[in-house]
Amino acid sequence: MFCPVQWQIRYKLKKGARDMAFNPVVDEGKCAGCEECVDVCPVDVYEMQEKNGKTVSVPVNAEECIGCDSCVEVCEEDAITVEEI
Repeated sequence: MFCPVQWQIRYKLKKGARDMAFNPVVDEGKCAGCEECVDVCPVDVYEMQEKNGKTVSVPVNAEECIGCDSCVEVCEEDAITVEEI
C-alpha cells in the first residue's frame, strides 16, 4: 500500500533533511486539541499541554523535526506551520 507521508519522509531523509533544521509552530488560538499531530508525527515532536485553561499541542522536541509536514497536513484547523531555518 502506498503511503504518501512515508514516501515524503523517505525522500526528505535521502535529500539530506537530517542536515536541515525546521521550526514547527503551533498557533494556540487555532489549536482544537485534537491530538492528530501528536499521533502522526514520526519523530514525536508534539505533546499535549494545558495552557490558559485549554489543552493544546506544543512542539516540545522541535529540534527533532524532519520537516515532513505530516502535522501540517493532518491539522484541520490550520494551526501548524513548519518553517525551514
